Amino acid sequence: MKIEYDKEVDAMYLKVKNGSVQKTVKMNKNVLVDVNREGEILGIEMLDASSSSLFSLHKFAKSKQLV
Repeated sequence: MKIEYDKEVDAMYLKVKNGSVQKTVKMNKNVLVDVNREGEILGIEMLDASSSSLFSLHKFAKSKQLV
């Protein structure tokens, strides 16, 4: 798993596994999920990321050299 953050657009991407994205499912206005042909989750994109709990976890992990 890998977490990337783009501060210019305030978006975070949680990469779950490698693969080809078959489609992107919009869960709500800020969460998009990439899935492969089999329906497995490849990644999760969060818009307006700095306001999410996951962003706080990412900052903590980065400060502790965990990611």
